[in-house]
Amino acid sequence: MLTLKQLVAWLNDMEKIIFDVSVSIVNLNRMANPENASEKSILQDRFFTHFFHQLRFTLIIQLCKLYVNKDTERRNFRKLFNRLKNEPYDNRLKSRLKGNRDREDLVARKAEITALVKRLLIELESEAEVIHKIKSLRDRIYAHSDPGRNLPEVTDEELERLVGLAVEMYNEVRGKMFDTGFHLDEDRGWKVDHVIEALAFSKKH
Repeated sequence: MLTLKQLVAWLNDMEKIIFDVSVSIVNLNRMANPENASEKSILQDRFFTHFFHQLRFTLIIQLCKLYVNKDTERRNFRKLFNRLKNEPYDNRLKSRLKGNRDREDLVARKAEITALVKRLLIELESEAEVIHKIKSLRDRIYAHSDPGRNLPEVTDEELERLVGLAVEMYNEVRGKMFDTGFHLDEDRGWKVDHVIEALAFSKKH
């Protein structure tokens, strides 16, 4: 049985991972696209090269937690969708959903949640090839296996698509069930822009 407490804890854990990958892809894209020659020169420093690789490492490891359906990945989307679709709900969760019945933009019945999950599974399947690639990279490079040869290549654009899909699916579930979702605060101090801009300014002066 899926309880309200379990579902909220699951979504809270997922939100932490989604924050991590969202921050990482924003900073990775910023470093991949310097705005001028001064920034380009700064970003060639070995520190930033290392940081860039660490961002990709974070993205692959954390995205695997969300997308790879294995027993060791406790909070992946497939497990969540399976429980939402196939398990009975406890009375607290039923009562919480019942409160959505006066809102057309929210889901209030299990049949509506099942339909939502089926639609999201189609979107998830559309990225099966990229998900397989990040799993291979995690298992063969970032875990303890011998990397060997013929490793798949994952582009920054593919990683960004997976991040975007994770945000979309999370917001669809939490948003339609609990009328809240994930939003990345652009004013937070986690952005690498501040460091790059400060170094570029210092170099000019």
